[in-house]
Amino acid sequence: MESMKDNSEKKLVTIKDIAEKSGYSIATVHRALNHKGGLSEETRMKILNVANDLNYTNNYIASALSRKSIDIAIVLPNPQGFGKYYFSYMIKGIRNCYEELYSYNINLLECYYDKEESEEEGQIKRLQQLYFEKDHVLQGLIIAPISNSGVLVKTLQAFAREGTKIVFIDDDLPEVNRICCVAPSDEYIGNLGAELMSHMLKKQDGKILLAAGNPAQSAHTLNAKGFISYMKQYRPDIEVIVAEDGRDAQASYQNLKKLLHETDDIVAAYSVRAKNSIPLCRAIQDTGRIDDISIIGSDLFLETEELLESGVLSAVIYKNPYQKGYRAFQILFDAVIKNISPKEELIYVPISIILRSNLRFYKEFI
Repeated sequence: MESMKDNSEKKLVTIKDIAEKSGYSIATVHRALNHKGGLSEETRMKILNVANDLNYTNNYIASALSRKSIDIAIVLPNPQGFGKYYFSYMIKGIRNCYEELYSYNINLLECYYDKEESEEEGQIKRLQQLYFEKDHVLQGLIIAPISNSGVLVKTLQAFAREGTKIVFIDDDLPEVNRICCVAPSDEYIGNLGAELMSHMLKKQDGKILLAAGNPAQSAHTLNAKGFISYMKQYRPDIEVIVAEDGRDAQASYQNLKKLLHETDDIVAAYSVRAKNSIPLCRAIQDTGRIDDISIIGSDLFLETEELLESGVLSAVIYKNPYQKGYRAFQILFDAVIKNISPKEELIYVPISIILRSNLRFYKEFI
């Protein structure tokens, strides 16, 4: 058995060693080890086999110390503002992954925006500021697209043309040259919400109020679509009343309250997005219907925790924003530092149903 001293005194294997052993140039070996193009598979495998025989380990940290720092930006809603119910937990996941990889000489640029005339306008404005403010190429970008508008797509394409590697969260824009999109299957989430609702209602008749979110965001529309399609198939006797977002939380609340006053036989309600869970519950409470309507909310934060504990919310569909953020940064790190892209363009994260009885297992994410 070799001693620890013997191991520590072993010569560090370099790319030059692999080049001499394999008979290929240093440039060719570098291309093979860093998964770059221009090599036959046979040549690549020969070099990788030699590297393996020599116990070569690609020292990314040493490489990081010898190069300029890498800038990775996140462009997301302000976690202290209208992003606090959902995106703050996504940002927490990004920050935690970044802290674990800090030694790789990476700068995390946190670029947040608040609502302007619309969520989309705020996002585009912040992206354009980032594009024109920077004096060098941005190596990586994480963003949750608000819509698929032409202006947003063109702005993101401008980053991609300059070599910025992009990872989307929640909503995908495949027309942009991105690495991947990290998201749950939104239509499946809608199916799950509807199935849970069906079990809660059993044979009960009536209508369901669906807080359907922002129609410009595919994550919301697919979620609502999944919910409606499941109910049509398995509970065709129940009508789903759709309420889209107002311009802000107060407008959404007033719209939901109006529908509740106008419709006597609503027996259940479901919100596809985190920030509508609160106005939905408020509207039901303020119309005196809380004992008659079962409510399923979206995502876990301090307010939905309290609403679950008090019994106002029957359940929450947890879409795992923390894990989305963590995985997005991890994937972008691999792409930028190691030149390794994921095998799939859509990366799914697990989702959960949270009830009062299992809430304690999720409190660490709040």
